[in-house]
Amino acid sequence: MKDRKGLIIMVVAGLVAVALIVFSTVAAARRADERERQAATSSVQGTTSTKEAKPKPQSSATPSDGSKDEPSGQETTADLPGLNVNVDQVCAELAPQAVDRYLDKTAKLDGWFDSDADGLQWRDRIIEQPNVTATGFLVTQDQSTNTIVCNVSKGLAWPWILTYHKDPKQGWVVSKIEPPAEGAFSESKGTGPQTAGVAQ
Repeated sequence: MKDRKGLIIMVVAGLVAVALIVFSTVAAARRADERERQAATSSVQGTTSTKEAKPKPQSSATPSDGSKDEPSGQETTADLPGLNVNVDQVCAELAPQAVDRYLDKTAKLDGWFDSDADGLQWRDRIIEQPNVTATGFLVTQDQSTNTIVCNVSKGLAWPWILTYHKDPKQGWVVSKIEPPAEGAFSESKGTGPQTAGVAQ
C-alpha cells in the first residue's frame, strides 16, 4: 500500500514538473513575440544602425592570396569559448558566462555572440542585475538544425533565454538573447512580464 502511494506521488510530481517546463517554454515564446512586436514599433533606425556598425568576424574572410581559410594563428580557444564545448556544457557552463559577459558593458562579445545576434540592441538598456552566480539549464535541443535553447537564472523571477547555434568555425555561439520578462529594464515590481520597448 505504501509503495503504491509513493508511486502515485512520484507520478504526480513528475507531471507537475513537466507542466511547469511546458508553461515556462510557452510563456518565454509569448514574451519573445511581444518583444519582437515592441522592437518593430520602436526605433527601427536605431536597431539597424546597431547591427550595421558591428564588424564581421575576420575568421570568415577569404585571404587575399586566394588560399583556403585557415586559422590565423592569432585566435585561441579563449577567443572562441564555444569551439571545444560539448552539448552538455553549452547551457551548464557557456550560457551563464555569456550572460555575465553581456551584462559587462565593457566586455567584448566576439566569439560569444554572433555579430548580428538578436537582442544585442538591448544591451545598453539593461539595468544593474543582482550580484549572484548565474545558473544555466537546457530548455530544448534540435539536432537537425544544431540549435540549443538555454535558460539562465541570475537571481530574478524570470530567466534569461539564450539560443545557441553551432558555427563550423567558432563552435557554439549565441544567435539570440532574451532578457528576463521582469527586472531587466526597470525595477521588478512583481506585476508580470515587461517588454524591451519600455526603457529608453
